[in-house]
Amino acid sequence: MNQKNARAARKLPLFLVSPAGIAMEAHAAKGGADKYGAYNFRDGDVSASVYIGSVLRHVLAYACGEDVDPDPSANGATHIGGARAGLGILADATVHGNLLDDRAKSPRIAALFRQLLELVEKPKRPRKRRRA
Repeated sequence: MNQKNARAARKLPLFLVSPAGIAMEAHAAKGGADKYGAYNFRDGDVSASVYIGSVLRHVLAYACGEDVDPDPSANGATHIGGARAGLGILADATVHGNLLDDRAKSPRIAALFRQLLELVEKPKRPRKRRRA
């Protein structure tokens, strides 16, 4: 491997992020910037619960078969873009230190998720047939 490629291999692989996802997120972010102002989320605290709620609403609407946000202020942005934009704001607030962490933390629920995941991932054993 030549030296330039060796250095490039150690850099953050931004090329792995979907261009379609970036475009959808940018479209949704523009709607937010038009409505509230660009980078308004840096002007004060960002409540995690507000953006978690938004992301979940977008994901659930998409999961139920709705592709485009029907809110007229969204200007045709997709729910995928809206969810990514909300996650981007949470990431930005985490990095900039203005995240108000008001998540409903629950170690018991996190443990339940892990327990259920283990059950789903566990290979099924064939049942032994009983002799008649």
